[in-house]
Amino acid sequence: WQKMALKLAVDQKELARLLNYKPVAQGREYVVRVLADYNSPFSQSLIINGGENIGVKKGDVLVTNDGLLGHVIEVGTATARALKVTDFYSRLPVSIGTKKIVALMSGDNTHYPKITALPEEAVVSVGDYVMTAGDAGVYPSGIPVGRIASVKDGEISVDLFEQSEHLEFVRAVDFGLKGLLPSEKPCAVSEGK
Repeated sequence: WQKMALKLAVDQKELARLLNYKPVAQGREYVVRVLADYNSPFSQSLIINGGENIGVKKGDVLVTNDGLLGHVIEVGTATARALKVTDFYSRLPVSIGTKKIVALMSGDNTHYPKITALPEEAVVSVGDYVMTAGDAGVYPSGIPVGRIASVKDGEISVDLFEQSEHLEFVRAVDFGLKGLLPSEKPCAVSEGK
C-alpha cells in the first residue's frame, strides 16, 4: 500500500504540473468548540468558543469534515457568532454539477436550502454536486456544500453534506477573503444645519 500511495502521489504531482494546476490556498485554521447551536424556525446560527483571543475574525469560514457550515459574522474577545448556510438570511454563490453552473443558494431555515438564482438555460439534475463558486469574496471556490436533492415545479433544493444535529467542534478557516468586511474608508456623512 505504501508503494502504491507513493506512486499515486508522483502521478498526481506530474499531472498537476502538466495541467498547470494551482491548488486552492489553504487558510489559517482554528478548531473551536460550539457553545450554542440555535436551530429554530427563525434563526440558524452558532456561538463558538473562540474570538479575538485566538485570531478568529469576521468572515472566517466554518467547515466540518462533511462540508461547509457557514461563516463568522460577529467576533468578541473570546466568542464569535456564525451564520449557518441554512439561515433565512444566508445567500451563497454555488457551482453546480460538472458544467460548473453558477447559481445562488438561499437558506430557508431548513436543512434543504433552495437554488434561487439559476441561469434560464441551465439544466440541473438530482444528485448534481454543489460546491462554493468563489464569487462575492465570502467563500473560496471548491468547498463541498451538498447535492441537488429535488427539482420539481421550478423549485430546486439542496441536500447539505453537513448534517450533524449536535456539533461539538468546528473549524474556523481564514482564507483571507474580504467580502464581509467593511471598506477601509467609511462613507462620510455630512451633517446639515
